[in-house]
Amino acid sequence: ATAKEKAKIAVIETAREMVMRGFTFLPVDLYHSAVDEFLISGSSLLPPLAALPGLGAAVAENIVTARKDRPFSSQEDIRIRGHASKSVLEILAQHGCLSGLPESDQLQLFG
Repeated sequence: ATAKEKAKIAVIETAREMVMRGFTFLPVDLYHSAVDEFLISGSSLLPPLAALPGLGAAVAENIVTARKDRPFSSQEDIRIRGHASKSVLEILAQHGCLSGLPESDQLQLFG
């Protein structure tokens, strides 16, 4: 097995052990997940932003830093203040992190 496969096995084994101990896993949260650490919330674990496949620690750090200033107003705001690419926004959307956020801050006058 490759080093990457061995690391994946270790994560799966740890997750299995946590479930056996009665923990559940929450979905990654744009405003509450840490950069690269799991957080305990009651009997649940909140995964870090960097746990999302394709979302690295650097962009996770940018998002966490930007959200400390003020909540994100749109997906465009995450892209600009969080220095997130379109592919990162797609990853966040696929994992339900962008629900309720409009694509841009521009008002739609007609439509």
